[in-house]
Parts: sequence; structure tokens; C-alpha cells
Amino acid sequence: MPLKNPGIITVPLSFLVGIVVSLLAPEQSSQDAYLAAHQRMHLGPVGDAHIAKH
Repeated sequence: MPLKNPGIITVPLSFLVGIVVSLLAPEQSSQDAYLAAHQRMHLGPVGDAHIAKH
């Protein structure tokens, strides 16, 4: 019995698959970029120079 609207199943399933894949295979470069952005938000551009020294 085919569904009249297959998006009811496929859209939530695709989000679930995307979440599972991102949790099982994290990208190191994305994690580093997130950390750098997080530090810039809290420390500002001055924090970049301080972090680069260490």
C-alpha cells in the first residue's frame, strides 16, 4: 500500500540519518572552527592574538 504523501516518512528519516551520521563521523576541522568561533565570541579579536601565541 503506497502512501499518498511519502514525505511523512522520508523527511523525518532523512533528518534522523543526518544526525546519526554527524555524531558517528565528526569532522576535526569543523570542531576546530567551532572552538575558534566560540573563543572569538567571548574574547573578541584580541583573544585571537592571545590564543595564537600559545
